Amino acid sequence: MRLFLFTVTFLFFTLNSFGQLGEVKVEVKDGEKMYVHTVQKGNTLWGLYKQYDVAVEKIIEKNPGIENGLKEGQVVYIPVPIITETKVHVVEAGETLYSIARKYDVTTNDIESWNPSLSAELKIGQQVKILVATYATGDKALPVTPQENKAKEVTPPIRVTFNDSIVEHQVTDGETLYSISKRYMVSIDKIVAFNNKKSTVVKPGEIIKIPLKKERITNVAVREVPQKDVGPSQNKPVYSSKGEYKIAILLPFMLNRGAGYSDRIATMSTEFLMGAQMALDSLESLGLKAKVFVYDIENNESKVKEVLAKPELATMDMVIGPLNKAFASLVADWCLRNKIRMVCPVNVDTKILQNNPYVYASMGSDITLEKGLARFVAQKFNGDNVILIKPTNAKDSALYQAFRSEYKQFTGAGKGKLIETTLDNFSTFVARNMKLAIVFPTNDAKSAIKFMGEISKLGNKFGSDSYIFGTDAWLDMDGINALYRNNYRVSVPSSMDLNYTYDRTKFYHRKYRTLYGSDFTKVAIQGYDVIFNYVYELLMGKNAGQLIMNNFDSKQIGGNHGYENKNVEILTHENFDLINISKGL
Repeated sequence: MRLFLFTVTFLFFTLNSFGQLGEVKVEVKDGEKMYVHTVQKGNTLWGLYKQYDVAVEKIIEKNPGIENGLKEGQVVYIPVPIITETKVHVVEAGETLYSIARKYDVTTNDIESWNPSLSAELKIGQQVKILVATYATGDKALPVTPQENKAKEVTPPIRVTFNDSIVEHQVTDGETLYSISKRYMVSIDKIVAFNNKKSTVVKPGEIIKIPLKKERITNVAVREVPQKDVGPSQNKPVYSSKGEYKIAILLPFMLNRGAGYSDRIATMSTEFLMGAQMALDSLESLGLKAKVFVYDIENNESKVKEVLAKPELATMDMVIGPLNKAFASLVADWCLRNKIRMVCPVNVDTKILQNNPYVYASMGSDITLEKGLARFVAQKFNGDNVILIKPTNAKDSALYQAFRSEYKQFTGAGKGKLIETTLDNFSTFVARNMKLAIVFPTNDAKSAIKFMGEISKLGNKFGSDSYIFGTDAWLDMDGINALYRNNYRVSVPSSMDLNYTYDRTKFYHRKYRTLYGSDFTKVAIQGYDVIFNYVYELLMGKNAGQLIMNNFDSKQIGGNHGYENKNVEILTHENFDLINISKGL
């Protein structure tokens, strides 16, 4: 039986507590409505926070001493959140302050306090602000008198559920309406119409309402993927099989909310672990026996060192993490000294693979992606009409050289016409009705946006069979709008292919929603794919094959070095969607 062991304060973490709330008892205690939660085995303060959406600090405030740990059967009082909604009432003929107050079930004094400049004589068309407060239970939020508290000492149980209906999404830096629509599998047009927006432009901090559909979940038979014959790698350490394994997962939950705290990073850590939990459940059904230790490494180097110094770490069979690539080399060096396999779930500097056969990079480097793009372009365009633009950014020169050398090597000596030019002169090589591949290997947003501006000036010269190839970073560049991406078929190389329309993605998305009552984010999917693949391969000796968004192809980069995912997918924009063209144009 798989067991999670956690070594952070008040965190014995079981993700099963993240499911939907069922029948929840509500009481009025000290004049305040409270959920009455009876602690079950595996409950944690973090789990209660996620389940009831009430801050840990507020739970501790209402239950002094609870910070020292939860006990099975213990009763915990959790404040029912109050939701305040602002409405604007437009005065109609014959209305008075009293009639408006009656309409919204508030007092005239309330209305006057919310509208200080409001005069006693209302005018037709005048706008009046109304604050409507309700509990999360749906009941009207009003002050409760001591008499009411006594009369309502125990209220009947109510049912609180999270249904797929409307999600309020707060836009973060770098997000576009296109990326939001992909995340929730709802079309841009539908989101625009639902929010009465006049354009597709969104700003950080803006609240976007997403209408979600309820989906029927059916059981799908899971069959084991046949093992693929993989040739032997050089200097691969030999490991003996075990009846039970130990796996450490290092994530920055930042539970103490100390220096450097980031709600975004903490949320990403939780999502990654939720995906990992689902993968471990699947692996357990396939025969895995493992104890999984999850450590909060916060977001600082000293905490990482503190965790690595723990005696039990040296007994691990695998370490997964960290999410912050700044600490990856620190963990990699420790794994080398202790001869323990390390899996990097995010993009890292491939220098940590040098002379360290214990490290596995789950995402290909920019150089690896550029070489994969070069092979694709050489094959699909038959070595003709390929324009390679020299980057103006010195950091991108390595990408340029990687594409150039791989392309020439793939096409062969004297074959393939590669036009090498600059950002200022490339347009002179573009002629009407030509089938072109224009490659600009830059991660610099300013250069990429300038390039797209020049492309737009070409008009009909850019043929219907032509493609633009950038880098993976282009997918997050807001300056390249959706229309340009679509009209000029902006394409990029990537280690992964996340598409919510694939049957496999739909299946696991529904499963994830059933387990946790939330959407399967890219971070959560990476948690599932990374855990399933590397545990299945390195500990269970089998090949996972195609997963949700990854098809890992781990290759030792040579000699006594580590392993890098060499899989490269080519993604392009078509019909305002991101599709995979790796198998052909």
